[in-house]
Amino acid sequence: MRFEGAVQLDSVALTPSLISPDGDGALESALATFTLATPASITGTVVQGGMSLGVAFQASYPVGTHSVPWQGTAGGQPLPDGTYRLRLEAQGLCGTVSAEAPTPIALDVTPPVARMDTPLDGAQVRASVAVLGEASDVHFQEYELGLGAGLLPTNYAPVPQVGNR
Repeated sequence: MRFEGAVQLDSVALTPSLISPDGDGALESALATFTLATPASITGTVVQGGMSLGVAFQASYPVGTHSVPWQGTAGGQPLPDGTYRLRLEAQGLCGTVSAEAPTPIALDVTPPVARMDTPLDGAQVRASVAVLGEASDVHFQEYELGLGAGLLPTNYAPVPQVGNR
C-alpha cells in the first residue's frame, strides 16, 4: 500500500568507489546521488561496520534527482583511511524512509611514497641514465616521470617507461 505524498527515496549511489581528499585535485570527493518523488529533508550519515559515525550532509531537496559532494568527513571532521558506506534518510510530511548506497567507498588520506634515489637532485645526466626510487600507495594507480633541461627547469617532458623493477 502506498499513500499519496509518502516519501520515496530511489537510486541512491555513491561514486567513485575511491576518494583521496588531500588537496592535490585528484579524487577529492565522491558524489552522493539520489532521486526524490516528493520534497524531503535528507540526512546523509557515514556508516562503518554497521555503526553510524556522523552526519556527512543535511539539507532539504525538491522533487528530482540530486547530487551532493562528499569529501570524506563525518560530523564535520575528516575520517581516517578506511571503507565506508553512506546511508540516506529522507523525512517528508508523511513519514521517513532510509536507503543505503549499495557500493562501499574507500577513503585514502595517507600520502603516497614518492622518492627518487638516483640520480640525485641537481645531478647532471647523460642521454641514458638509470632512475631508481619508489612510487607506492595502497591504492596505487599510476606515476609519471618527467625530464627537464637545465638547473631550474620550467617545463618537463614525460619519460617513456622502459621497465618496472
